[in-house]
Amino acid sequence: MGWFRKTVNQGSADGQVFVSFLYRNGENILQVYSRAMEWFLLAASQGDSDAQDEIGELYSNGHGVSQDRSQVEDVMRL
Repeated sequence: MGWFRKTVNQGSADGQVFVSFLYRNGENILQVYSRAMEWFLLAASQGDSDAQDEIGELYSNGHGVSQDRSQVEDVMRL
């Protein structure tokens, strides 16, 4: 994932979402919801709607973050 991560760090929202799913699902790497959230936030800051939806899901379920309904509502308003 080294070369891909380097590309993603350069700002590809699609790539950031892809890395997020890897961390969220634990595909070929350790499942770490907080790392998934970090990558989803980067993509969401670029307006990626898939990332925004996933952030809402993580907050709703308390995966990698404290469960927080107000955060879910804030994300859904984006």
